Amino acid sequence: MRELWAVAAPSGTVTFLFTDIEGSTRLWQEDEHSMSAAVARHDELLREVVTGHGGEVFATMGDGLAVAFPSASSAGDADPGADGPAHG
Repeated sequence: MRELWAVAAPSGTVTFLFTDIEGSTRLWQEDEHSMSAAVARHDELLREVVTGHGGEVFATMGDGLAVAFPSASSAGDADPGADGPAHG
């Protein structure tokens, strides 16, 4: 686990979203320098999307984020994979 933050706890219905970079172990092994930069950019972009939809990042684990949203719809709106897994 990388970090935990003290954030205001949401009240009422809470929806959690957890992210993970698929295949990251292999990518870290192949090019640690590039992966470090990619994860930093990943975190930056996801934090913008999360906060833009009312969510709060409360922890990071490896290359993933743990996020709390005040509603299921706000989590779904923020989830870039909500329509299915992205493959490219």
